[in-house]
Amino acid sequence: MWKAMKTNPRVYSVLGFLAILYSVGIFWGMPSEFVPEIDSDVPIGVLSFFSHVHDSHEVIKYPAFHKIVLLPLYAGVFGYSKLTGAFHTLSSTWPFGFTDPMFATSLLIVATRILNLIMGIGTLLCLFIILFQESKSVFNSIICLLLFGLSGAFTYYVKAANYDGPQLFWWSLSFVFTWKYLFDRGHNAKNLWRSALFIGIATATKDQSFVFALSSGLTILCLGSVDAHRSRLKDASIYGGIALLVYILTAIACNPVLWVWHVKYLLSAGGIYDFTIFAEFNNTLRGHVNLFYRFVKLLTDLCSIPGCLFAIIGMVYLVHNKMLKKCVAIFLPFICFYFIVVYRDRFVYERHVLNIGFLVMVPACLGIRYCKDLLHRYHIRTGAIILGTALSICVISQLIRGFVPVTYAQVFD
Repeated sequence: MWKAMKTNPRVYSVLGFLAILYSVGIFWGMPSEFVPEIDSDVPIGVLSFFSHVHDSHEVIKYPAFHKIVLLPLYAGVFGYSKLTGAFHTLSSTWPFGFTDPMFATSLLIVATRILNLIMGIGTLLCLFIILFQESKSVFNSIICLLLFGLSGAFTYYVKAANYDGPQLFWWSLSFVFTWKYLFDRGHNAKNLWRSALFIGIATATKDQSFVFALSSGLTILCLGSVDAHRSRLKDASIYGGIALLVYILTAIACNPVLWVWHVKYLLSAGGIYDFTIFAEFNNTLRGHVNLFYRFVKLLTDLCSIPGCLFAIIGMVYLVHNKMLKKCVAIFLPFICFYFIVVYRDRFVYERHVLNIGFLVMVPACLGIRYCKDLLHRYHIRTGAIILGTALSICVISQLIRGFVPVTYAQVFD
């Protein structure tokens, strides 16, 4: 898996440069006692979780795992505050024993953003691994990585102190191993187990990942190994069993009372499954057409219009070369997510297209390779130069249209 990284150290430079870019604006809205990001319970939810305040809205809205991941960071902030005299006795209620709660919570929020930024770089690393494995081109892979990584939506969520970035990271790890299980020789069972491990963690980070767990299970059932000792049904069952076990250990066993409250919240009026209160489009044919249009619009903003066009070319390339299994592995998660989440809820935000945008970049990279191969086949050197220049312009456009406005708003907010 890591051969692509060992043989292509240039990607480390790209990821390091992106990390520096993303760090601009990481102090957005600070100092503050409350996180400015929408849909975030940091840091109150995390502190309340460890203070056993189970009826708090901030605690029960999300599963437990990311709160546990944040514990060492928060413990470091508590230790620093203790040494500087800004923390005395631990309390289960606000301000949790801090003498300067604004400064302390600001530190906690920034620490959360730094962790999410590291996870975001990890997501891009996972994307590069798949892109290079399929295209065998560092240039094509980095171009697609930048188209995705410099978008406005990814720029925002890569350092936002909420759960969408971590969920995307754990899912991307799972998807890498699912892809390797399906398309590497031998259908290595270890890749299946690793994929199940990370999708269980992703679901324990944010509930929407259960849709991708379902789609991966269906993909394994349809495309998995068939030999004398293994069957697709057996592998899919193993995958589901490991994912469920990991979810139980990381979302339930650590605090069963919290999980019960969390489920009650999900099923209550106004909870995440009460989708009628969030619906932005009517449950009519026209309403669903407008919903799909908005979904595509957000997806093209994330991946860029050229990126989506190259993805279409890449899918045609896969069909033409009878690589239908890869089409299914890319398309099935989109189908499941759209109809289980977007179609049902009748609303869509930028965070809803992050995972799908990750998937779109895989055929986009193949589409770029196919176009370059055609130009080389017909000895059109000028065309290859023009294509490379056009791709570079697309990356600059993503930088100007996506990264810059979001970062500018965060710096000067």
